[in-house]
Amino acid sequence: MNLHEEVSRIKTMMGVITEDEVTFPIIKSGSYSTAKNGKGDCDTFHSFNDNGKKEIGGMNRKVNEVLMDVYNKGFNPDITAVDVEMNSDTMEVKWSVTINKSEDGNAWTGLYSRGGGAMSQPGGYPDNLSPTSGHASIKNSKTSNYILKRGTPDKMVPVNIFVHSPKKGCRVKQIFYKYTLKEYPTLEEKVEKPKEEPIEKLPIGKPEPLQRYNDDIEIMLGKPTTPTPKKDNIISRLFNK
Repeated sequence: MNLHEEVSRIKTMMGVITEDEVTFPIIKSGSYSTAKNGKGDCDTFHSFNDNGKKEIGGMNRKVNEVLMDVYNKGFNPDITAVDVEMNSDTMEVKWSVTINKSEDGNAWTGLYSRGGGAMSQPGGYPDNLSPTSGHASIKNSKTSNYILKRGTPDKMVPVNIFVHSPKKGCRVKQIFYKYTLKEYPTLEEKVEKPKEEPIEKLPIGKPEPLQRYNDDIEIMLGKPTTPTPKKDNIISRLFNK
């Protein structure tokens, strides 16, 4: 039985739905507005998930719920696209995430993003943010408490380095990452070998102590046996009278 057949067998045993019953791609979308905070609140404007104190857009949470649902149904998920629209005049944000079955051998079970927003000219902050430097880097993103509460991050790659640079209003740069967690290996890695049943131990009783009986009785382990008859020696009897 090859690996694919083994995985299919396990899915059947677990009552997992088959691929034919899951429609890929899955599009998860959402929106939020920060107009009540004013046009100058650029930090809240790029709070796609939260602002560190409360949830604003809830993007990570909503997408991660779908990713885990796909994973629990027996498929390695992948994020293949992240699309964003921002309007600095209305302070409205729209986003959508495309989820497919992973084809690269990884189970991408998480979405995370970091970035910055400011009333600035091009060339300044947040333009200098990148996956390799600054607070939005992969290294720093992996230390996020939001991720660590879910598990231990392993691989992390950017899906979209989004730049919103209007002529006026908040300028935003946001890096959207997909990541894997060590606690959720790929379906292939999850296949376990059958456990060997332990050999039952036979009860061993305590040995009985050695005991000595009459000379004509053989010594056994605590139990007398019928004595072995001695051969009759006629010559010996004649001389010993």
